Amino acid sequence: MIVSITQRISVLEDRGRRAFQTSCMSTTRLLSELQPYAHAALPARSGGDWLSAAALYLLEKLQSPDLTLLYETVLRIYRASSVNT
Repeated sequence: MIVSITQRISVLEDRGRRAFQTSCMSTTRLLSELQPYAHAALPARSGGDWLSAAALYLLEKLQSPDLTLLYETVLRIYRASSVNT
């Protein structure tokens, strides 16, 4: 009985991990898709430099510590993996 319960917990944990990974990947893709549009729109509104330094743009509706951390973490991992290849 204990083995059966342990196995079912493992299955749930695995499903939860895959769902979380899928959610993170989807969110990151959409945030990445947003970046060029947000980068182009910002100088148009503020009159700033079109070629400003790299930045992470999150619309006010999307500004949350979780999303910022997620995107910056994935970006760090991507940059580290592209250096090693």
